[in-house]
Amino acid sequence: MKRPSFVFIGLCLVAAMVTAQQASNLAAFHDPGNPGYKPQCLSCHAQILKDSSLDPRIAAFHQAMLPFTPGYSPRKGATNDNCVFCHRNKVDFDQKSGASLRRNVAVEACVYCHGRSGPGPVYYR
Repeated sequence: MKRPSFVFIGLCLVAAMVTAQQASNLAAFHDPGNPGYKPQCLSCHAQILKDSSLDPRIAAFHQAMLPFTPGYSPRKGATNDNCVFCHRNKVDFDQKSGASLRRNVAVEACVYCHGRSGPGPVYYR
């Protein structure tokens, strides 16, 4: 009867190692300083451009702000450069910073339009 428990523990250890391996690969994919960086954001995150807001009268954030990113062309659509303009910081999978939007968005990009001298509503002073 003890044999199944050893098998279960072994399977759990293998699963934990695979999960750690996947997390390190995901971190490398999202870190521009890593040789494993994958600069095709929308190959995995394309759904973000189709998401809608809770209020149908208001455009979802990415849909509303994407046309204002430097280099955006409505004819070409979104590119990796458009994504990286706001999401300059590497994604922190270890500390789970994805739960906090501002940790993964470069606020200095927002200040161009939403600072005191910008054309948008002032959110930063």
